This record gives sequence, C-alpha cells and structure tokens, in this order.
Amino acid sequence: MLLTFPAEIAAQPVATPPAPASAPATETEVVTFSADSVTYDSDADVVTASGAVRMSRDGDYLAADQVIWDRKSGQVYAKGSVVLLTPEGDKLVGDTVQLTDTLRDGTVDNLLVVLEGGGRIAASHGSRVNGISTFTNAIYSPCPVTNDSGCPKRPSWSITAARVIDDPKTQRVRFQGGRLQLFGIDLSSPTAIYVVALGFTLVLGLATKNLVRGHVGRQWMAIRDMDIAAEIIGVRPMYAKLTAFAVSSFLIGVAGAMWAFLYLGSWEPAAFSIDRSFQLMFMVIIGGLGSILGSVLGAIFIVLLPIFLNQALPPLGELVGWKISTATVSHFESMIFGALIVFFLVVEPHGLARLWSIAKEKLRLWPFPH
Repeated sequence: MLLTFPAEIAAQPVATPPAPASAPATETEVVTFSADSVTYDSDADVVTASGAVRMSRDGDYLAADQVIWDRKSGQVYAKGSVVLLTPEGDKLVGDTVQLTDTLRDGTVDNLLVVLEGGGRIAASHGSRVNGISTFTNAIYSPCPVTNDSGCPKRPSWSITAARVIDDPKTQRVRFQGGRLQLFGIDLSSPTAIYVVALGFTLVLGLATKNLVRGHVGRQWMAIRDMDIAAEIIGVRPMYAKLTAFAVSSFLIGVAGAMWAFLYLGSWEPAAFSIDRSFQLMFMVIIGGLGSILGSVLGAIFIVLLPIFLNQALPPLGELVGWKISTATVSHFESMIFGALIVFFLVVEPHGLARLWSIAKEKLRLWPFPH
C-alpha cells in the first residue's frame, strides 16, 4: 500500500519525551508511506503504518516494522528493525526512534551508524539536531568490522568516548572523554598508556636517528651550518628545508595525537596553548640544539624538575621556618628555567647532550687520565 500525505505548515514540539521541533514546511511537500497496512485516526490526526514500513521525505528515508506519525505534534515514532538513511549517505540502525516529521531531527536508543565515509559509530543513545549528530557512550572505528567472508571481526583500532559529535557539513568527528583502543586492548589504564607511548617513542626515535645519520640528515646539517656553502657543493636548499619541515611536522603531529588521546582523553584548544609551545622550545634549548639525545634529556629534565621542586622545596623551607606554597614553587620553576636557558644559550649551546658527552669521556679515562 502506498499513500502520500501533505505536510504540516509548522510542527509543534511535544512535552514528553522532548524532541527537537520540526522545521516549517510548504504545502507542496509530501511524506510518502509504503506499508502492509496503514490506518488514519482523523480525530487525533495520527497515521499508523505497520508491516514493512517505508517512509521518505526530501531525501531522508525511514524503514521500520511500525511507524506512528502524530501530525498534530509533528512527531514520528518508529519501532522494530529501524533503518534511517540520510541524504549524505549515512545509515542509522536502532531499536526505537523518535523523529520530527522532517525525518531529520530526533533521538534514538541502542543505535549503530554506518557513515558514508566508511566509519561506524555504536552508542547507547543518539540525537540529531540541524544535521549534527551527538552520540552518548559511543565507540567509533573507521576500520572494517567484517572479513572477506562477511564474518564479524574486531577492528584494528577504535575510539571510545563519553560523547561523539558528527558534523557532516564540516566532515569532522569530535570526541569528548575519548580513549583509544588498539586491537581490542583498552588504553585507559596508566600501564597501557605508558607502554604505548614508550613504543611510539622508541620506534620514532630510532627511525629519526637513522634518518639523521643518512644522506638526508647530512643535507640538513650542511644547510644548518652554512646554507651558501651547502648549495655550492650540490645540496638543494629547498629540498632540504622542506624535508626537515615535513619530518618535524609529522613527529610533532604524532606527539600531539598521543598527548590528546592517551593523556588528556579529549582534544581542546586550551591544551595546546602558547605555554605548551614554550615548554617544547625549552626542552630543545636545555637538552641541546641539533641533537636527538638532547631533546630526550631536555624532556626528562623539564618533566622531572617541577616534581623534584614540589617535593624538595617545602621541607627545605620548613627547616628555616619558611612555609613555601604551591605558587612559590611555581615561581621558583620559572626562575630556574629562565636561568638555565640563559646559561645554555651563552655557555653551552649544545646543552645537556654535550655535558653528557663530556661526562662519558671523563668516566672513560677515570681514574687514569694519562
């Protein structure tokens, strides 16, 4: 059975349960029903369709076992094997769905969303307002969830989050309280986070060290020391500078992603303030310019020094009758960092890496320097 009904000029929201109000429609717009049986209550102005229900309007498509359309309130209630297709190509599967009669805004429980780009989102609750979908207690993965034979399989990686916000217009998916999963291993525990971060650090560190020792690394060092002389001997300055920029951007991009997903659990602009940029620069200056080992030593120093000061300064202050507050410790940190930066820039530009090299040489000859 196929029926068409004229749409309301303006829909009204209902009180319980709440749902977004329907957008105004023109008299020429129609909603098409295809079902085994359709009944219409003229007094309540309610249309009930049962059995293989198919409902479409302006590119949005709804399929369910039963659909109840309250034309006075502009609400559509779908039950049983609900499938909703959007004009963008996204597919939503759920148990029960409440929509406006535009089939664009509404809420759904226990749903699965197959995005047009190939990703999948499963959530306990979801809602859509003005084309923007919000999912609660969700898991997202862009990886295939079935093998070649069609059997289910665990995705290679996925992200669990308290909220997932999908905006098709900007083609961006935002996560709040997100946690990364690799091959089914939850990375929410501190031990798992540490192991993953250590693995990335070792792999990328070794790869970068080999790259610096190779042909590309020698070009970088030649351009760094004297670009005119490097160009005379055949080094292409543009190629060397672009490769250095690309590699460094890739490494800092990986570090930023790990910082957001493994440490913070969310991605907010406040986490990447100018203070964070200065902290990274201080790591390089204190550790040693132009040295991979120096960057590692600088990072260790920058992270451990505040911890040491927080633990050591208050007891030392109590010995002389001075109660040192947390704010005072923070001021000491800034003073020490500033003094060290001036020292390393003026006295030892190669930083901790050079001091470590000198110490190793001294220990190699000790106790017989001659």
